[in-house]
Amino acid sequence: MSHHTDFDALRAHPEVDLQFVSIGQPIPHAHLIILPGSKNTRADLAFLIARGWPTISAGHLRYGGKLIGTCGSFQMPGRAVDDPHGIEGDPDTSKGLCCLICTPR
Repeated sequence: MSHHTDFDALRAHPEVDLQFVSIGQPIPHAHLIILPGSKNTRADLAFLIARGWPTISAGHLRYGGKLIGTCGSFQMPGRAVDDPHGIEGDPDTSKGLCCLICTPR
């Protein structure tokens, strides 16, 4: 996780129960899931997809939850993450979590 200090204001707010969830822990009931910043967006996205995040995020959204990403993770909820110039690895396109209203390409 990069930019973890971006959450300091939320952590300090008395009406916010901010919880960091580690890999393998169940996602607690939440109004909002924040995907923290990433310095390797496509690899981190593949990691989330391999661990069932398309299903997890779809269920969260279906029951009224919200989901956002910060920094590099801002791209993950979309249809795809494109890196045609190979800035973060091999040039390629990765399928996103498709949490937004997505239509097939």
